[in-house]
Amino acid sequence: MNLEDKTNELFEQLREMISNQAEESRMIAVDLGELRYDEIFPVEQMLAKYKTENPEAKDLLLMMNHPPTIDFGRRPENNRFFDNSLQPYDDINPVVEKMKQKGIHFSLSQRPGGPVYLGPGQLVVHPVVNCYNANVKDMADGQHKLDLIMKEIVNYFGINDVKVKDPLATGDKRDIYMPPEALPADAELGHKIGSKIAAFTGLDPRTSVMYNGFTLFASNNSTYGFEHIPACGYEKEQLGVTSIQEVLEHRGSHYFTFEDAKKAAIPAVQKVFGYSSISPIIMLKGNEMEVPYNA
Repeated sequence: MNLEDKTNELFEQLREMISNQAEESRMIAVDLGELRYDEIFPVEQMLAKYKTENPEAKDLLLMMNHPPTIDFGRRPENNRFFDNSLQPYDDINPVVEKMKQKGIHFSLSQRPGGPVYLGPGQLVVHPVVNCYNANVKDMADGQHKLDLIMKEIVNYFGINDVKVKDPLATGDKRDIYMPPEALPADAELGHKIGSKIAAFTGLDPRTSVMYNGFTLFASNNSTYGFEHIPACGYEKEQLGVTSIQEVLEHRGSHYFTFEDAKKAAIPAVQKVFGYSSISPIIMLKGNEMEVPYNA
């Protein structure tokens, strides 16, 4: 199945779900399993357009994981490797081959933002919501709410000194981070523990739909690809990258499961967006839907 057919099939599955008015919850949570970013982004664009035209459709909370991928978004001024010999805008093929040798797929996309590593061990959560339903006042508020959701999930594990960037500090790209004193590695601005980007269909919160979402670095293997790219454009000595599991192990706790992180996302989204209820997580496998557990 080619990418276009796969995109259309997944859109139709999700469109049918959010059009089901028999579902009592205002938001439906779906685990999509493993998808490449270039597979899910066009689906979300189609869903956002559909929800704009059909405001009665349910909101979605999409969970997924990505194969190891370094993606350069549509801000070329921030897109670069630490290895200056890798110049994808001159010739993408040598870059693709070099990353392939390291087990990482490389892509150029129209994703908002700059360079990012996506891969196993990351909690990837993409709300597709009517701004009015999620109490999102404007674009800046939507971005900030994604940071607050990540903070709630990290707090669930007893990590209460995690910080969220000031929403008014437009030059600060740390999103959510551990302060410099929290980890022994030397990094002037601390260690980033998650990343987010939100896209909107319009400027009016009464009719606009917000989509895309956040990536929380959960397990230790979730930060592997940041060895090759600057996190949010920062140099390594400025901003490090860490994970929930690494922080817990540094503090002497070895209790961490990825499933706990996934389950913690539901109450975090519900609290920050103000939903009265969210459906149990539905696992989508081909054309079959399973409900493996309640949040």
